[in-house]
Amino acid sequence: MAFKAIRLDSGGGLSATVIPEAGMITVSLAFEGEEFLGQRHGLAGYVESSSTMGIPILYPWANRLARDSWKFGSRPARIDPDASHIKRDLNGLAIHGTLAASPLWEVNEAKAGDDLGSATVKATLEFGDHPELLQTFPFPHRLELEFRLAGPKLSVRTTVTPTGEYAVPLAYGFHPYLTLPGSRRPEWTVRLPAMFALETDSRQIPTGIGKATDAHEGPLEDRDYDDACSGLEDGARFSVADERHQVTVSFERGYRAAQIYSPAGENFICFEPMKAPTNALVSGRDLASVEPGDSDISEFSIAIGKPEPPSTTSQVHSVGKGVEHGGSVNQPSTAPDRGPAPGSAEAGRSVSTRFRIDREDPAESVRRVARSRVESAVASLRQGAESDRATAVHTARKDMKKMRSVLRLVRGELGKKTYREENRRFRDAARLLSTTRDTEVLAGTLDAVLRDYPSDGPSVEGLAKDLERRRQRASSERGSSIEASLGEAADRIEGGGRMIASWPLTESGWKMFEPGLKRSYSAGCRDLERVDKCFRRDRRPESELMHDFRKRVKDLWYETRLLREAWPAGLEGPEAEAGLLADLLGEYNDLSVLAEEIETRRSAPGEGEGHDQDDFSVLVETIDDRQSVLLGECIPIARRLFAEEPGAFTARIGAYWSA
Repeated sequence: MAFKAIRLDSGGGLSATVIPEAGMITVSLAFEGEEFLGQRHGLAGYVESSSTMGIPILYPWANRLARDSWKFGSRPARIDPDASHIKRDLNGLAIHGTLAASPLWEVNEAKAGDDLGSATVKATLEFGDHPELLQTFPFPHRLELEFRLAGPKLSVRTTVTPTGEYAVPLAYGFHPYLTLPGSRRPEWTVRLPAMFALETDSRQIPTGIGKATDAHEGPLEDRDYDDACSGLEDGARFSVADERHQVTVSFERGYRAAQIYSPAGENFICFEPMKAPTNALVSGRDLASVEPGDSDISEFSIAIGKPEPPSTTSQVHSVGKGVEHGGSVNQPSTAPDRGPAPGSAEAGRSVSTRFRIDREDPAESVRRVARSRVESAVASLRQGAESDRATAVHTARKDMKKMRSVLRLVRGELGKKTYREENRRFRDAARLLSTTRDTEVLAGTLDAVLRDYPSDGPSVEGLAKDLERRRQRASSERGSSIEASLGEAADRIEGGGRMIASWPLTESGWKMFEPGLKRSYSAGCRDLERVDKCFRRDRRPESELMHDFRKRVKDLWYETRLLREAWPAGLEGPEAEAGLLADLLGEYNDLSVLAEEIETRRSAPGEGEGHDQDDFSVLVETIDDRQSVLLGECIPIARRLFAEEPGAFTARIGAYWSA
């Protein structure tokens, strides 16, 4: 491929190469003749398939969106599912915006400084001049990029200026692939600033739950990073270093979120500056904007120098994967022992050890996984600060759901009596935590629905304020009843943990799991048949049926995760499909809970704090429309997931296990 390149030299040994015709991507950042940007599939891969490399801009959104339709203010936006210029991830979600390798940039200036110690290139893209761009992001504006090289530092400044009558939401970011030439990742040390770690679901979409974390330092080793964070301040610094060099990314101005990305086995790490967290255009969380008549300016820099001496802290750990990915959301260093220490090599392998079943000793693996769930839940409940009770409860409830999935997988081995006793124990413990979580779900779901609510619809301000007051009251309450419930739940879970050693697990092979897996898959097939029957008749399934179906899908998702060591490549598809389907069904069920709350208020006019006297019919229609879209997305996935006969599915997984 032949493109015109612009090379910048600082006069201090640093050079950068930018390709304006391929999306203003920086393809090289070299210091004293050595390359510090990961090249991956090269410029050709970026142009042909949007496979990122170097330093691309992710615009107008960084990372992925949970759905193709969203709204900002009064402006609805929709991404064409068949658009060829939109890249999709493995779950079919639109990722990294619309400007990958875009040829629409116009270079305004490229020059060296008067003292030849710096160099600058500036370019502009008039977003409003391109109808194909406005179809996806209907906000006319001017986008300006400035790259400046001075000494050992590259600075990247982005300016967004509305050119129409609408404010422009700001959710873009950059994706610098950093590497250290001449060394491998086991030799690298990573430093992270204080931040707010975001839990993500199986699609890497933030759930709205998170936790504040302190600055950390430690070896990268075999860590598998794809972690989200927010709450960053101007001047936040991320760095990676070996014995010779340190590369530091500084969020100089305007970047409040980031993604840390470094897949195990790859010799690069990304500290991605982001204006807002992943999915902010859809969720509205921490989404900023710039009004007509103003401009928004943001800047980050990448500096290359000598490694700094070690700090007094010596551990770095996963900041945003949450319990969905095999650990808690950044527990403090004073947490009770709950498995491998954050930042250790063992913690880096936690996804494939602590929460996977080993074919060499499946019985002990089951016990290890169960103990880890108990430790995670109890640590969350015992150490959860009052101000962060919602996170602690959410983590513990999810641990209990996964614990019960473990029990279902080996119920044939446990026997009816043991299974029922243990299942009841962990179920009842989770129920003690339900009230706190339910208030969070109601308020959060309404926030999401109002993103699609018509601007001329009847006011629902009273409902929103009432649910928000309930959420704040639940999260800040310090009454003895709440503390007693959390303490009782922790006690029950600990009691169950003491029984794990006596679980009657005697089978040594596939027979330990075959009956439980077949039962879970069969239950999913039966529920799908009922849901699909309603769908074909254009009738909405009952909420209880959808709730049960989600539980069966979640069981299957977690069981395939547990058994993934049988054949990681073969089970990757079913695991991903089950995770995606469970997330969609979870959103559907949250909407059902909100709809029931509204119907309760409509049937009892005048009652309840902050009750809205307006007609809720438009809000109910908005919920109904969103559920219809979700159901349409769920059915094809569910049909693929449950396409086999239960016996055939179980036999196939058993063949993987025994091979």
